[in-house]
Amino acid sequence: MIKVTDLSFSISGKEILNNVNFSVDDNTSLIISGPSGAGKTKLLEIISGFERSYTGKVSIGGSPLENLGDDLYDMISYVSNSWLENTLSEKVMSDLVFPLELKNLPEHVIKEKLDRIISVFNLEDLIDVPPMNLSGGEKQFVNICTMIIKEPKILMIDDQMTMIDRGKREIIFKEIIRSKKHTAVVISKDTNIYSEFDKILFLDKGSVYYFGDTVTFNKEHRSKLIDTGLIEK
Repeated sequence: MIKVTDLSFSISGKEILNNVNFSVDDNTSLIISGPSGAGKTKLLEIISGFERSYTGKVSIGGSPLENLGDDLYDMISYVSNSWLENTLSEKVMSDLVFPLELKNLPEHVIKEKLDRIISVFNLEDLIDVPPMNLSGGEKQFVNICTMIIKEPKILMIDDQMTMIDRGKREIIFKEIIRSKKHTAVVISKDTNIYSEFDKILFLDKGSVYYFGDTVTFNKEHRSKLIDTGLIEK
């Protein structure tokens, strides 16, 4: 379980997150949404251990974040938009196996995991392509595959499905969200995918506007937020 209690974060006197509280059960899914500047990315950076100058408490599996040490990076894969933008690899395959090589896994284990990810996510046509030659949607898709290959307990995806085509997006929903193999936390402003998730955390100006099940949110809040311009149709 991920549990966030009274979390606040400021930078140069500007409040980014204010008294945020929520929890995510194991093997369930949460979508984090809200307008630009609401603090969504900063929240994921904190939970993933990349930002430590916050107040409040964050725990994973009952252990405070600060006590997890290197175990945190085995538990969580954080998919940002920078991975394939900065890679110098000649082929997508090299990026896919890199997280496994970091763990010093035997070659036969790496091959098994690579073969599985290629098959499940239909990557046959992309593995030999230079990352710089991928389209925007293909980069986002491979970003996700690169982080899922190490089979983390928690997968966090920071707005990485905006350009992915419908077919590849369906694979992600099937293998990551609906399968319940991972705890999935996804940032997105796409209201059309809210119903794919168990719960939604909607942030506005760094504070929690709503936290709960997506069915209730869509029924009682979605239309009002569209009318006020906080979300788009």
